[in-house]
Amino acid sequence: MRLLNCLSLLIVLACLPLTMPAQSQEPVCGTEQYMDRLKQQNSELKQIEKRANRLIREQEAPRAKRNEDDKRIIPVVVHVIHDGGTAKVPERAIRRMIERLNTDFQLKNEDTTQVQEVFKDRLADMNYEFRLVKKTPDGSCTDGITYTDDLLTNGSLSLGNLSRYTSIPNSGRIPFWDPESYLNIWTVQRIRNGGRGAIAGMANFPFFERLTDGIMVRADQIAANDRTLTHEVGHYIGLY
Repeated sequence: MRLLNCLSLLIVLACLPLTMPAQSQEPVCGTEQYMDRLKQQNSELKQIEKRANRLIREQEAPRAKRNEDDKRIIPVVVHVIHDGGTAKVPERAIRRMIERLNTDFQLKNEDTTQVQEVFKDRLADMNYEFRLVKKTPDGSCTDGITYTDDLLTNGSLSLGNLSRYTSIPNSGRIPFWDPESYLNIWTVQRIRNGGRGAIAGMANFPFFERLTDGIMVRADQIAANDRTLTHEVGHYIGLY
């Protein structure tokens, strides 16, 4: 089970709402509906969720400033699934995305004044640093980005069905690196939505299925350098 320490909440999520009214055509966060569907499929998941949240609460301690040496390095690999068109996100956009992510999680963003009052005493530098990895699982050199030309990018993929196409344990049509060593991020043209409107991004909570552990984001959200990924990483580390 992946449980990252969340003793200080990153409340940048509070000013990054991705859930829109039902009539809106704007992309929304798909994590909640994904979680609800998993709970319907697995009656034990609710109890697993409760145990995970209890474990986090039991670990809580008075907040103290951490020094630079305590920074947690999060190794990231970005899997770009494309068909040769606009879904083929360029390296510069991905690096800008990682920079945006670090800015938000290290409390260097300029819009902290927009955080809702009820959350302001929880603002914190999480001391996370997200880095594109330099080594593949087999030890080869990499820039932390993979490109896969596949029509699945056009609305066929979601975290809910990803395990059908990944290398753990299946054929490897879609790359998936060991989630114990990497944060996997997949970018696609469109995310499979199950008929509930366009989805901007979705993430696995720490107590979710290991075979789909990671985050999926639409390519246009990355190209626009918006903060969908910041929002989804919040879910990934256990924030609702």
